Amino acid sequence: MTPDELISKFGRLRALKTPRTFLELAGYPHYENVSSNLLAFYLDPVGEHGLGDLLLRAFMNCVGIPWEATIHQAQTDREVYTKHGGKLDLLIVTDDFIIGVENKIWAPLHNDLDDYGRLITETGTKIGLKLENCHRVVLTVRDLSPDERRKAERSDFRVLRFAELSGAVRSLLGHYTRRADFKHLSYFTDLMQTLENLTGASKSELNQFLATHAREIEELNRAYWEYRKQLIPEVRRCLAETPLNQFNEEEIRYSIYQGTTLVTHVRCRDAHQKQAISVDLETSSECWKIVLFSRGFSDYKFTDASTLAWAELSPELLERLGASFQPEENGNLKAEFPPELKPAEISQRLSDVVLKVREALGYGAPSPMS
Repeated sequence: MTPDELISKFGRLRALKTPRTFLELAGYPHYENVSSNLLAFYLDPVGEHGLGDLLLRAFMNCVGIPWEATIHQAQTDREVYTKHGGKLDLLIVTDDFIIGVENKIWAPLHNDLDDYGRLITETGTKIGLKLENCHRVVLTVRDLSPDERRKAERSDFRVLRFAELSGAVRSLLGHYTRRADFKHLSYFTDLMQTLENLTGASKSELNQFLATHAREIEELNRAYWEYRKQLIPEVRRCLAETPLNQFNEEEIRYSIYQGTTLVTHVRCRDAHQKQAISVDLETSSECWKIVLFSRGFSDYKFTDASTLAWAELSPELLERLGASFQPEENGNLKAEFPPELKPAEISQRLSDVVLKVREALGYGAPSPMS
């Protein structure tokens, strides 16, 4: 496969990527307690969500409970304690059946399933249910290891993948949307998509492509990084011919970051003399980019002092730098230049920016190194 074909196919597969869900944006997609709390809410047939017994019926489909079972009411309890101190994640109790669920996202299945099984059976016995109506489930986003599967089987727990549950929900959803609360319907579909995303099902085609073309991708990646590394030395050679390279090291220092970013530190003065304005020249195949922000002059660390220095200095810097620079969401100042710009031209742009930073910091004429 040629590089053009490789990139074209990757672009098509990347376009299939599922947009991030609200739970993923919030940073809680893999928290078992969060997903268990939400599942418990939507398992209540008379809950304010208006989805009725949708999720409960989906569970019934997955564990083989006949639909003829009458659901007069259903109670779902969270973290039900066993006699030995264990905690079962979900216990769903109806007049006709019980489903005990141990919810697993990424954590290993180290729980005492026999202990959980006794809790489920004893709860069913108390309300007069037969053993075959007491269902035990390990709900998981991942494939369990062979040892984990044997452990589940020995304790009579059915292993249920989230993808299977999500599929059961999808097949029923059309019958429930008309009565559903719109807000909770949106939350529920977001939850189902989040759990499905965790299974990695939507990434399987892309993963297959990456596995099949791993060698070609690695070669292309190496070539790309070699290309990027070639740009920085050219910039440094150009800078050696400018006044910037002659500045006193107590005012300005240079470094190379990851072989592709030329970092210029211009030291602040007076109260902020331990801080610096960082002027980073980044290279890529798409553009040259100059980014300004503040951090320590010697240790290059971000601190409260560097944040304060930046808050005081960035407005004046933005005014001096002109329309080519724009503030980013994180507060940095950024300008982009065409990739075809020659190194000598971009080094001159960089020199101009550094001189304006010096002026904003109150420096006079450049003080060359002796």
